[in-house]
Amino acid sequence: MQMNQIIKSTIGISAILSSSAFAGGENQEAALPAQQPITQTIGWGDLLDSLGTPIYKNKENPFVQEIDLFGRLQWQYGYVDGEDVNGDDFTEDLSTYRRSRVGGKIKFLDYFTLKTNINVVSDNRFRGRDLDWGYQSFDEAKLTFDLGKAVGEIGPLESVKVTYGRQKVKAGKEVHTSSKKIKTVERSALSNMIFPDRATGLLVETKSGGWKGALGVYSNEGSDFIADWDQGVTAYASTSFEVNGGDEVLLDFYTNLDNENTDAFGNKWAVSAAYTMERGRFGLVTNLIAAEADDLYYGLIVLPTYELVEDKIELVGRLTYARAEGTDNLQLNSRFVRSGNHGGAVNSGRGDEHYSAYAGLNFYLHGDKSKIMTGIEYDNLDTSAGDVKALTTWLAYRMYF
Repeated sequence: MQMNQIIKSTIGISAILSSSAFAGGENQEAALPAQQPITQTIGWGDLLDSLGTPIYKNKENPFVQEIDLFGRLQWQYGYVDGEDVNGDDFTEDLSTYRRSRVGGKIKFLDYFTLKTNINVVSDNRFRGRDLDWGYQSFDEAKLTFDLGKAVGEIGPLESVKVTYGRQKVKAGKEVHTSSKKIKTVERSALSNMIFPDRATGLLVETKSGGWKGALGVYSNEGSDFIADWDQGVTAYASTSFEVNGGDEVLLDFYTNLDNENTDAFGNKWAVSAAYTMERGRFGLVTNLIAAEADDLYYGLIVLPTYELVEDKIELVGRLTYARAEGTDNLQLNSRFVRSGNHGGAVNSGRGDEHYSAYAGLNFYLHGDKSKIMTGIEYDNLDTSAGDVKALTTWLAYRMYF
């Protein structure tokens, strides 16, 4: 079955199930107010909201309490005007389907949640390869047990959840923020360097008031699904707490217990300290990062935001500085400065000092569920072969349900 048929079938099934929920029954009038004509036009945002509604929900059912379907589609375009290590000018004009995922979540037996989602596009045209729709790999596949709900509050802890499986490992504020809600078209190169691949592991998450904490152990093996545990273990810890009336301090750390640069994590260790504040329409994230791959590297990310039109138009900036102790131990994002045929001329995007400045506007058509993102980003990378300078103009569309 072609991918567009699968997507159409999923949407069709969701629509049928949603219609069935409203058809007949004693709650019909409450679900569909009489003053709203049945023939009213359904907008794109309404459709996303409808698709994002559980297709089944019944807390009284002792076996299955809820079934959700979800998905996201992210497309982006970049035009690069740069200067390579030889001082020669180069340009790139590229577009890509950044992500497309579909998945489902089932809550069952009161205390368990099974969540899986898959990647359904591989767009490597920016590398001179092909665009391929269809199943590519698992993004996440994990089972969560709500221990706190099962046994009640544990001391001062309001919630305790235990998760096992293939999952996202959150390190750094930009990584903690889902790709559905990030403020820039791409995360900073520094954040992506400490962002591990999806990893198989056991994670315990807790919270109490304004404090949250997480402890985990993960397999070092890189895998498209559930990995084995025969390549060593990485330990992970994260905590966040409120200060100054609602600001957030976020601390993350992971370390390979064998002190090696691993397939899944790409670093021997990494640490991140972030501070997030909001004052009316203004927001600011400051993030310090340090890690060791082959050698030590470290840096700072400053990301301010301001709502020009509340909930509709947002001004975003980002300044990044990173430095590596070893030669060419930093690397730019794969999209788009180091893409195409000029990869060698930019030293494969590897260097030992990196400056980056980003400015953009986000247009929220229906919150984060449907938005247009624009931006301009300047990169300056010092490499062992010379300096790389580039200006990238970004345009992106993001949607999810």
